[in-house]
Amino acid sequence: MIYDLVGGTYNINGLSGAYGGIKYIAPLSKAQWSPDALAGNGIR
Repeated sequence: MIYDLVGGTYNINGLSGAYGGIKYIAPLSKAQWSPDALAGNGIR
């Protein structure tokens, strides 16, 4: 997945049905895009 933070666009390649497809969520607020917030919400 590539996300263009400046342009606000994204591209997803190779997504198959094995993972349940795309899950749409509510847009993130500007505070949720901070480095600390993103690091705290990462999937490990």
